[in-house]
Amino acid sequence: MTDSNENKNENKSKSGALGFLLWGFDKQQAEVEATNYAKLPFYKKAKNNLAMFFIVVGVISFALIDVEKVLLGLIIYACLLPFCLLNHRWAIAAVGVLYILDKAVFIATGAGSPITHIIFGIVVANICAQAYLVATKLREQRGDTQTSEIDNKADQNEY
Repeated sequence: MTDSNENKNENKSKSGALGFLLWGFDKQQAEVEATNYAKLPFYKKAKNNLAMFFIVVGVISFALIDVEKVLLGLIIYACLLPFCLLNHRWAIAAVGVLYILDKAVFIATGAGSPITHIIFGIVVANICAQAYLVATKLREQRGDTQTSEIDNKADQNEY
């Protein structure tokens, strides 16, 4: 029993800054996805799940909410998502942060149910964390040496 507790504690300590966002996803899964990246179908890649989430939410938003209220957000996400699909980590992080800030504004202004905003924010945070971790693993496998100072500091942390 102590061995399993030690393994759990070891996994928690290895997860680092993104650990609380990566429930059900770990470094080994990111490594497997990055290793088998070319062979995986569309729906099994984290970045594609992120894009599909925004497409589905965009369609639902157009159906349920006034177009004027969601148009600016959809334009911003439509500009960032192609970069997410190309595994740019800055775009994945930007989409996640913008979406969570958007949900925080909705909660602060009392628009809609706070529970749905919280749930959608948590789902996006999880998908973005997974996509970011896989993009980082792909970058490591590629041996990308042209990284910025910020990326070098982020890569030194355990995820």
